[in-house]
Amino acid sequence: MVAILRFIAPSGKCFITRATSCHHGPLDVRGRIWDKAVDKYGGESFKKHILWNKRNAPDNEVSRAYNRLVKEYEPEYNRAR
Repeated sequence: MVAILRFIAPSGKCFITRATSCHHGPLDVRGRIWDKAVDKYGGESFKKHILWNKRNAPDNEVSRAYNRLVKEYEPEYNRAR
């Protein structure tokens, strides 16, 4: 199963990432700006929303869904990577 998650900081800024399931941690959380946000607010302060979740999705379908959702939500932390 693959999930695409949206994490929202207390400031309202967000980050979209892929995960192996909606119950596991994010795979794409990297970068100086994301690390600073987690240091500032704490990882537990971020709200998590499941945007997309599909069992046995091929990689190209996951990539298309991820790219579409990044364009749709325009997450601030994704742009800084």
